[in-house]
Amino acid sequence: MAYSAVWSESIPLGSLSASDIDQAIRDAKRDIRERMSTVFGMADWSADPLVIQQIAFGANPAATGLIRAPNNVAIEVARNAANSADFIITKLNATNIIELGGGKLTLDPTLGTLGFTVATQKISLPAGSFIDFRAAGDASSVFFIKDNGDVQLSTGRLALYSGDATKPPLFVADMGSGVAPSSLADGMVWFIANDMWRRIGGVSKKLTFV
Repeated sequence: MAYSAVWSESIPLGSLSASDIDQAIRDAKRDIRERMSTVFGMADWSADPLVIQQIAFGANPAATGLIRAPNNVAIEVARNAANSADFIITKLNATNIIELGGGKLTLDPTLGTLGFTVATQKISLPAGSFIDFRAAGDASSVFFIKDNGDVQLSTGRLALYSGDATKPPLFVADMGSGVAPSSLADGMVWFIANDMWRRIGGVSKKLTFV
């Protein structure tokens, strides 16, 4: 917003007449109110106590929200234990990707995808814990990854693709009825319930191990 007057700490002048002091005080209160309202969004200055509606930082901060930050600026930064360096915790970068942990972990708010930027990064699970994947509105697990690295299916199926999801999967683990579907592609392996099938020459064949 455009303020009513340019900020100056040399005003009022020492030569100001005593009869004008009341106006100088009113002007000073106005200047403080306008600037504090920009930063903290306090609309009602008669409230007791004053209520902060927002906290805005930097040039071109976000137009909504309680904490409003500009683009590509670290929002949360913490000091390391040795007190020798700062670590960036969160930031929305110039390509509108959320960066966590100094950019080592990224989140695309448009696509909802989570990614790593360092090849050696991994997800570590404490003993006894697991990552639980569920379908929308489903209270039961579809499949989950255990702390020992095992992937366990309880319902549905787990499919592995070659990179093109429009083509049949290369491998499927299915918790279905045990009946081999006719839509398998040649060479494809399919686990259904306790059986293993493979498509060979256009025919689904059940594999037997002895």
